Amino acid sequence: MTDTTELTRSRLGTAHRSDAGRAGVAGGSWVPGGAIPQGRSVTSIHPIVSTPDLRRLRAFYEKVLGATQTMRVPDRGRLFYVELRIGRTALGLVQQKNTETGAPVRIVLSAEVPDVDALLPMVESAGGTVQGQPKNMPWGQRVAHVLDPDGNMLNLTTYLQHDA
Repeated sequence: MTDTTELTRSRLGTAHRSDAGRAGVAGGSWVPGGAIPQGRSVTSIHPIVSTPDLRRLRAFYEKVLGATQTMRVPDRGRLFYVELRIGRTALGLVQQKNTETGAPVRIVLSAEVPDVDALLPMVESAGGTVQGQPKNMPWGQRVAHVLDPDGNMLNLTTYLQHDA
């Protein structure tokens, strides 16, 4: 069992103590393969990004998206995990020295920002890569595709204003 699995189980057990005895949860612990009880729904999903350089990746998200650290594990000593608050959402970063960076992208993070174009110069100064100029999309967003310092894809989006 990996450290990441233990952390996820710990977070779920802590976050859902009142769910003890429901399907999928036993004594406040996560149970693999558990079903969501009828009449209930998932209330959130919490992405956790693995990185070989947690401090560098944290600095990137702090500088580019204004993230603030809300949790650190452990409280003292060698850093293993941080939770960042970005707007109304949380992003976890976990230190895993054997994480492959620049590996094929399987998950894309997307962040709604006030002004995509104004933010792009900050991406590179924070160690990221801008993959091209922003484009107006037919669904009403302006989107720029960037990579964080580990090569994870991050879409920066702004909703376009339409004149009535």
